[in-house]
Amino acid sequence: MKRAGNSHVARGILATILAILLMATASMGSGLPQWLGGKGAEWRKELAAAETAKDSDAVIELAKRILAADPRDAGVWTELVQAQIETSDYDRALGSLAAWEKAVKSRAAAIDDFRGDIYLAKGDDDANEKAEKAWRAALAVEPANYVVLSKLADLLEKQERWPEVFALRTRAAAAKPTAAMIAAESWASLHLHQWDAASAEIQKANKLDATDATVQQWLPKLEQLAVALPKIKALDAQIAAKPRDIHPLLDEAWIFTTIDEAPLALSNCKRAMALDPGSIHARVETGEAYLDMNDIDGAAGVKVSHDLPLGFHGPVTPQIYGELDRLDAEVEQNRGQPGPLAARSKALRSINQYVLALEDAKAALRADRNSPEAEFEMGHDLDGLGKPGEALPHIVRATELSPNNPVAWYYRGVVEANRADYRAAIESQTHSLSIRESSVAYSARADCELRLGMAAQAAADTQQAQRLASKGQQ
Repeated sequence: MKRAGNSHVARGILATILAILLMATASMGSGLPQWLGGKGAEWRKELAAAETAKDSDAVIELAKRILAADPRDAGVWTELVQAQIETSDYDRALGSLAAWEKAVKSRAAAIDDFRGDIYLAKGDDDANEKAEKAWRAALAVEPANYVVLSKLADLLEKQERWPEVFALRTRAAAAKPTAAMIAAESWASLHLHQWDAASAEIQKANKLDATDATVQQWLPKLEQLAVALPKIKALDAQIAAKPRDIHPLLDEAWIFTTIDEAPLALSNCKRAMALDPGSIHARVETGEAYLDMNDIDGAAGVKVSHDLPLGFHGPVTPQIYGELDRLDAEVEQNRGQPGPLAARSKALRSINQYVLALEDAKAALRADRNSPEAEFEMGHDLDGLGKPGEALPHIVRATELSPNNPVAWYYRGVVEANRADYRAAIESQTHSLSIRESSVAYSARADCELRLGMAAQAAADTQQAQRLASKGQQ
């Protein structure tokens, strides 16, 4: 028993000596201890090989071994955290950063830089706030770190915090005056409507490196913008003079869209929507800007569908927006009246915006349960959304409320045909034709007749449809 006790004491003394040696080595900061018999140098060689081979698991294991003996090696901490991020092991990466922070006397900017990357990669609900806080902490240590400045600017750019973005881009360009950095500063200037400064910056970037990808992307945009600049500056003056008027904002946004500057258009449209949430014009133009940026989800967020028809030059035509402006005003001036709402629903339907159209149709029907126009729009919009079963009762109700409306009867026949009720559809088209002849009703009835094997009747109706079409009677 006495000998066993001595053995425990001996092992304890040995462990203490080893701990002291490791601490002494760490305090020296001169690499792994030589008494490890060259193992440290071997691990470093293996670490370099693992990095070259992109073997993240090996990098993690070797880095941990090295850091156990030399916890102040910033380069190895960097390799460890990078490998953990690459393997999506974000919680362990955050743990490594906490250990790194404890191991060094002075705060390293790289630690908070990594934290920002990890928070964004994790994608938690508060990821943006955490990343911003981390990167600002990194900049407090290294104010001229152009990499972190650029990361933070990218983050705030998505939030459209343009004055802050511009300040960060300016600092980044001062810290590293490359063509790309100066071009990014130019882009921020554009969003502040500092047109002359943006032009000067992009020209400076072009002189530095005309082959830079960022310069090649934005220089043509600035040159195209210069052509429209007199109109844009005039609208800027109107916006400044009437800050609560959405129309100069939307008119300017349309110009931005025509010169392929959808992000600038989107900024204006969002401002217009904030000023007048009830403006359908502002909503549709906002959706168009999102679609021009291939952001279908963004457009859906403002209830604009991806099949918004575009004009010859790209954007929805000014005539369509002018009509939406007129209808917005009528709805506003005639609150609680079904007519303007139904009319706006029809206009939205004409540009395939059935979700917004249905909202107006529902509002019209709430205003007057006996409005044939509201019932017709409800049915038309529901059918456009692929819900013919829900659409039919509204279309039937529209024909009951307005029995002499040939269009309502025609569309009732269309919906019935969509539900494969061809005999009912023929009856509805016949009713429509009894009120007023139209080529579309004859064609629709002929199609139903063919489906029921009524070839002679279908041929006769087709002939009548061609006769009216030749006279321009749809």
